[in-house]
Amino acid sequence: MTVTPTESDVFKWLGDFLGQILPGVDVSQGQENYVPPSKDLDYIVMWPIRRSRLSTNHFSYTPATDPSPAVGSRTVAAPTDVVIQLDFHGVNCGDNTQVFTTLFRDPFATGYFATSGYTPLYCDDGQQLAFETGENTFENRWTLYAHLQATPAVSTTQQFADNLQTELINVDATYPPGG
Repeated sequence: MTVTPTESDVFKWLGDFLGQILPGVDVSQGQENYVPPSKDLDYIVMWPIRRSRLSTNHFSYTPATDPSPAVGSRTVAAPTDVVIQLDFHGVNCGDNTQVFTTLFRDPFATGYFATSGYTPLYCDDGQQLAFETGENTFENRWTLYAHLQATPAVSTTQQFADNLQTELINVDATYPPGG
């Protein structure tokens, strides 16, 4: 069984959104082994933080198209708040953070994500946090949390009975009296 949309889908859409509003800024996913920081002056790292359920499950059924065997599917969806941490690095990280927070809270972002399966909910304003590199030097970094609503769905097989044959059974004839 697979879930759709996937976690990699959210990184693709969010990374493409960042690339559109901040052209020339390198965007990568965090927690990838053996991937060095970008050599660009400005770059962004996306980190998965958490998923919080927004409501109980929703479900739908797709009946079988072939009556024999009558196996269709049941889809279970869970509306979820997907939280991604964005770390803006470099000399323009404060300005880049401002561009993102302004446009992510605007109908521009809602329109951009309209066909993605995600809806921008909100993001915080971000904060400047020190970042020490492997060379023991400090680099400018702004960090914020972006919240997107997703409704991941999982499909399972489901048997259907759309054609039943019934017959009556005389219960009294089944068990002899006194026995």
